[in-house]
Amino acid sequence: MAATPQLTVVVIDVGASMCANTVTSSGAANGPPRLSQALGSATTFIRNKIVYGKKEQVGIVLFGTEDSDNPFADGEGYEHISIIHDMKPPSLDMLRYLENSVTPGTHPADFMEAVVVGMAMLTEAAKELKKCETHLVLFTDAGSELKDDVDSIDPIVDGLTDLTGVTLVGMFPDDEDDDADEDFFVGLPESQQQGIKLLMSVHKTLSEAADNPLSPMQWVRRFSFRSALKIASAFRKPTVRQTTTCRVCLEVADLKVPLWGYVRQARAKLPSMIKLSGLVTVNPADEESGKVDREVTYHKLDDDETQVDKDFLNKVYKFGSDDIPWAKVDEENMKLESTKMLRLICFVEQNKVPRHFYMGDNLLTFTPPPEDPVAAQAVSSLTQALHNLDYVGIVRYVRAKNAAPKIGMIFPHIRPTYRCLMYVSLPFREDIRHYQFPSLAANDQLKPTPEQDAAMGEFIDKMDLMEGWVDEFGDREEALQPKHTFNPVIQRFWQCVNHRALNPDEHLPEPDPAIVRYLSQSELLIKEAGPAIDKLKAAFTLHKVRHLDAVTWRFRPALRCCLFWIRRVLLFPTHRPWCRKPTRQRKRRQLGCGSRMKPVRRGPLASGLAFQKKTQKGLLWPRC
Repeated sequence: MAATPQLTVVVIDVGASMCANTVTSSGAANGPPRLSQALGSATTFIRNKIVYGKKEQVGIVLFGTEDSDNPFADGEGYEHISIIHDMKPPSLDMLRYLENSVTPGTHPADFMEAVVVGMAMLTEAAKELKKCETHLVLFTDAGSELKDDVDSIDPIVDGLTDLTGVTLVGMFPDDEDDDADEDFFVGLPESQQQGIKLLMSVHKTLSEAADNPLSPMQWVRRFSFRSALKIASAFRKPTVRQTTTCRVCLEVADLKVPLWGYVRQARAKLPSMIKLSGLVTVNPADEESGKVDREVTYHKLDDDETQVDKDFLNKVYKFGSDDIPWAKVDEENMKLESTKMLRLICFVEQNKVPRHFYMGDNLLTFTPPPEDPVAAQAVSSLTQALHNLDYVGIVRYVRAKNAAPKIGMIFPHIRPTYRCLMYVSLPFREDIRHYQFPSLAANDQLKPTPEQDAAMGEFIDKMDLMEGWVDEFGDREEALQPKHTFNPVIQRFWQCVNHRALNPDEHLPEPDPAIVRYLSQSELLIKEAGPAIDKLKAAFTLHKVRHLDAVTWRFRPALRCCLFWIRRVLLFPTHRPWCRKPTRQRKRRQLGCGSRMKPVRRGPLASGLAFQKKTQKGLLWPRC
């Protein structure tokens, strides 16, 4: 099933009031200008669309500009509203424009008229698609005076309810659920207070529409300028549409329960790069520009390098010292024929399946088909029974016809709003690797003392991640939660790609602090675990071991030879070779006399090194 196209219009206020500074978290009005924060959030928003939005179109509307470039401008209304980019896939041109080409305006413009222009762009683009999702993002501080009265605004709000989602970014409280009190409006002009109250009223109306299941609106969000930049700058995961990977029947004896399978968890891969020719100038408008074709040919290892057609190639299996040819027909007949199924083999206690037996990169979720109450009852009763008994089911799983059969485990997953079955693959006998390691408990010298056990236990308790981080409200929370922890390799890749696209001549930037945070220890945990770490160091006395450098390692054989002779001389002082009396045969062999010459036995000094000792009886060579 293809993903639903998404249409988004970003409406940004560039009026004079947007150049004022924002209020920091401490209450001082010395934060960055609202316009720079709005442009930063919009830039990050569009950048995420480029990275993750495969079938999305984005349009940009600015109001408060010098010109009036929109189809509704007639000299009496919709003045100083300009369409900068029509609906099209997000591109680097949009990012470059927002970063370098936006200039603050001096003319006031009605933000509700700018919303009408954005809604018209979404409506026009949606006519060309059978099904799509529409989204409008508005950045404004409501500093311009409204031209229309409240009665004329109601039709605009009704039109917003027909969209899929709306995001409002302006001068709001940081918490989306809080209402602005009287102290919030102190120091603001009357017209701006009226505009902020109107936006908050629109947000309340759209929230009620989003709660209605019959309304096309699915969500509405409201952020302040300070929180919007923080949220937009946070890493974003790719949007994956919920599609079934298989539709099978769970076979329990003679009973068959239809199930739909979804990939609940899969390993994310690093995006791949395409290869283009560096000999031509690539035209971004032409998709075929710079593309290269890969052609593989096979040749014999002869003088002429005779080319061999691919149809005359056969695979060969190395069976010992013999080559066993393997034709394509044999390869097809070798495959194990199977049908798509999910057949229950048996039930077993969950603690009988070790955790290290879980294998595979995918975690599947099996749910009953929608609008099938009988299958829903069967799945609900099965999950509840497995949960109560603490049992799991062992199944044979075949994803598609003639696919490789797998053995796996289904276990219950119960939540307040739904119930389903989870599937994880289990290993076959060939997948298990048995390694033998020496026992740590058998050696008394390796057993830790009670003091060491206590020190290690205290250290583990202090390094518990369940309260490893502190949120913005000062509350302790779990650190490194998988749903909030992004892959630093993938995020670093997109950071470098974005920087290289906008700054082709500069060096790559340093890793983002959020990426470094995932790879570093929690400073809070290290600080709190300081006494436990000191106890651990005192309990386990460690000594620095000197490692051999490259030069020492290179001459290690010669050092071993020298150590051999030193040990021999020290341990056996009476068996020194130069202390023995030379026999007649040894004399003849030293002087090269006689016909009966025996080969000299070689030892660790066979490399050509030798020691010589001059004595009163002649030159003697030590026997190796």
